[in-house]
Amino acid sequence: MRHFANEMARAGQPVWLYRFAYVSGAQRGQHMGTLHGYEIPFTMNVPAALVGPDKVTPTDKAMGALTSAYWVSFGLTGDPNGDGRPLWPRHDPTIDRLIHFTNSGVTVGTDPLKPRLDLWQQVWSRDR
Repeated sequence: MRHFANEMARAGQPVWLYRFAYVSGAQRGQHMGTLHGYEIPFTMNVPAALVGPDKVTPTDKAMGALTSAYWVSFGLTGDPNGDGRPLWPRHDPTIDRLIHFTNSGVTVGTDPLKPRLDLWQQVWSRDR
């Protein structure tokens, strides 16, 4: 996705990149991190769809409300920001930062997987 985001940004398209690492309270200690697609119930503000209504924590609900608010704003305006949420910066390939949804909330900075992604980018570029 980073490569695709870089290419879209270079083409002049607005792009917002994210990493979703939030693990629901009921699943902490069971997974080393969040699994692919586990952000979807949060973007729809239904974290109970992931763990069941009896296991949803207040933190899960807060993350669902926050994540969903970003997605709704993006759908309505083309920009995920607004309503006092932490600023989600537009992707710039020269800066390489994103918003990171974590168990501690959202942070903005370098992708924690940047070294791995950089290595794959070098390998991919060499084969071209």
